[in-house]
Amino acid sequence: MNSNLTRRRLLALGGGVAAAGATAPGSGHALAVAPGINGVLDTTVERITLNVPFRDLPAPHMHRSRADNWKHVEICKVHLRCGVAGFGENIQYFLENSGDDSKVVGRNAAELMWDDSHGTGLQQALFDAVARANDVPIHRLLGRQVRERAFMSWWDIDMPGEDWLTECRLALDQGYTDFKTKARPWFDLDQ
Repeated sequence: MNSNLTRRRLLALGGGVAAAGATAPGSGHALAVAPGINGVLDTTVERITLNVPFRDLPAPHMHRSRADNWKHVEICKVHLRCGVAGFGENIQYFLENSGDDSKVVGRNAAELMWDDSHGTGLQQALFDAVARANDVPIHRLLGRQVRERAFMSWWDIDMPGEDWLTECRLALDQGYTDFKTKARPWFDLDQ
């Protein structure tokens, strides 16, 4: 895979979009912004931090895997002058890259949404707000629709097989059909 391939470039290759009158990097496609939509941000970007505790079984494994601060989740909310709000999320672990809110305030959200330097939560919120303001699903901003629905995954950190089995059973009991796990190079799954 090309080491210069960024998330933005990858999305653009799939038929990405851009701000009104412009194109996404490398895509050649423009976003048709609805007439009369004011995509300018209000004077605030709201950031709400939540502390979502881990369940008892995965909690000690999260600490061992150096992911114990993932219980801190930030919700980022941007407000457009047209009255639309967009939402994004970020886990505490990545907040050092959460961007600078002052760089987006008072500017057009559609012109900013492809800038990865804003950080995950703020960038997601910008995409969400632009899609809502234009009454289109987010996939229209990124290219073609790939699937009808997104699957909700049950996720767990690396832990012993017996604990994963317990988690899988709990996930199935609650209706999940997808289970995401990660094997880490510093943890022997056979122990």
